[in-house]
Amino acid sequence: MLEDGRKNPWAGLEQFLSINGTTWTKSWVSRAAPSTAGVGITSHPPGIPPSFGGNYNWLALPPSYTKRGNVYECKQVFLLSGPQGWNQVLYANQ
Repeated sequence: MLEDGRKNPWAGLEQFLSINGTTWTKSWVSRAAPSTAGVGITSHPPGIPPSFGGNYNWLALPPSYTKRGNVYECKQVFLLSGPQGWNQVLYANQ
């Protein structure tokens, strides 16, 4: 416990990245390279991802891309958290 009675968010922490294995992927084609804006914790990735309720949320990873001629084939992966959500201190949005 912290001095003010709140639970220490680092208590019992054994690893930083704890993935439950569920991912959601967004793929698209663009005329420009994708931006890293929005990388970090999100409650709802684009599209219709499965809903888990509770404190689960998603971690948006930086998009990857391949340039093909005049366009970019882009992909962004979202990782589902554990039941307590992603740690806001470690994975806060940029």
